[in-house]
Amino acid sequence: MFSSTEFLPLSLSPLVRDYLAGTPALESFHTGIPSLEGILASASNRTFTASQRNLLVHTLRKQYQNLPVAEPVSRNIELLLQEKVFTVTAGHQLCLATGPLFVIYKILSAIRLCAQISEADCTVKMVPVLWLATEDHDFEEVNHVYVQGKKIEWQHDSGDAIGHLDNVGLQEAIEQLITSFPNVPMRQIVEDMLRRSSAEMRYADGFRMIIHELFSSFGLLMMDGDDAALKASFAPYMRRELFEEIGNQYVSKTSSDLTARGYPAQVNPRSINLFYLSEGKRRRIEKNALGKWAIVDSAISFTSEELNLLLENSPQSFSPNVIIRPLYQEWVLPNLAFVGGPGELSYWLQLHTLFAAMSIPFPILVLRDSVLLLHNRTRQRMAKIPLSVSELTRDRALLIRALADESGLSDLEQEKTSLTQIFESIASKAKAIDATLEGTAKAELQKQLTALDQFSKRMMKASKQKEELRIGQLEKILDELFPEGGPQERHDNFFDHAIRAGKWFHEDLIDLFNPLDARLKVLTFE
Repeated sequence: MFSSTEFLPLSLSPLVRDYLAGTPALESFHTGIPSLEGILASASNRTFTASQRNLLVHTLRKQYQNLPVAEPVSRNIELLLQEKVFTVTAGHQLCLATGPLFVIYKILSAIRLCAQISEADCTVKMVPVLWLATEDHDFEEVNHVYVQGKKIEWQHDSGDAIGHLDNVGLQEAIEQLITSFPNVPMRQIVEDMLRRSSAEMRYADGFRMIIHELFSSFGLLMMDGDDAALKASFAPYMRRELFEEIGNQYVSKTSSDLTARGYPAQVNPRSINLFYLSEGKRRRIEKNALGKWAIVDSAISFTSEELNLLLENSPQSFSPNVIIRPLYQEWVLPNLAFVGGPGELSYWLQLHTLFAAMSIPFPILVLRDSVLLLHNRTRQRMAKIPLSVSELTRDRALLIRALADESGLSDLEQEKTSLTQIFESIASKAKAIDATLEGTAKAELQKQLTALDQFSKRMMKASKQKEELRIGQLEKILDELFPEGGPQERHDNFFDHAIRAGKWFHEDLIDLFNPLDARLKVLTFE
């Protein structure tokens, strides 16, 4: 499927780069740098009670009731009842048609890391999990996808949690998406999957269906934290957040400590890091001047007694934000490692002391695989310029300038100097024979120099045309590999590349992945 694999350095923030390198200044912000030895060592210390396992498995069974039975998935759900079975987790929002490529890469990285851990120690069984961020409500982050360079957008007027949304307008977006694909055999398979997903009554169910079909053979489990029983088990921690504002207290301190070491904060906590779910809205909770807990942009407020009662009787009304969600995730799952992108790892490093304060184990943080896909036609166009893979990390402007400099057939000054010297020698010899011949020789020289000037202009014109053509080709390649100046994996859609490849190429990626190797993998399609 892939004819070659090459590696390039990743551009990472100083915080992530130093974390991966094991910089001593960051030791107090994590439980260990990513390595098989470190992850396996954490397994011996990871506590997860039988009651937590029972609740987890009961919830997963319920959440999978309406999905087709897949033996690897069913097996992994039941495995979680066993004491020595742990998880590797990645999390993401419910993006339209899976969103950008890196969502797929993140899932594959978690699956691959599970296999690596189990291969290193067969007594430790690992289960990959995708935590579905169904409660996020930033619709603009998930309502679009790019296909063939075109932005397809889903229109929906709602401030509710993404996972609660109905499919109003979704089918129109999917049809627009499908018509953007080239009419090749693989299109029919993608078309069928996307249409079935948009027919689901809830957006979350359609997203789950797609991920299940793509990854059930790997035993991937999807976890939706928007569950009353799970939140009831987490209620003591939410109570501390509501009444002690513990998230703001610890994360602000950790962020200041990181800033003092020269690392800017990725996220900033609020005074209360929980939302309130009601009336089709997800709204912030704030303590007001009257000492009540007020729901922002509403007339709703609670006294401490009312808030305690609500937490006891309706814990599903509370929704963690980006600060508390990692705590909730690690409480729900017997997790050893969290797989995320550079931004995710950055803000998780701000949470270590909060985890300690809450007495919840902090996972090993692992950077997901990053990939640049090169289709054969692109590789062939690169060879004509020529442009090597190693040059792709260079600044765009410098690449274009270097290419322009290579097209340097500009003038014939050296040749004109040589010609002048030759004719001067001829004129000197002619003069010795007949003085009148000297003028003739000089006139002939001028004629030849004029001809060279004309030819030089033609050469310069051809050189400029050639230069413009090559620079145009280079810019097209860079636009394809780095759309809108950013990484391909944060822009392009999986289905777009699958159609071009003619198959579900993620099945071929898994053996090429290694989330413990923080380099960009450049993969060329056969």
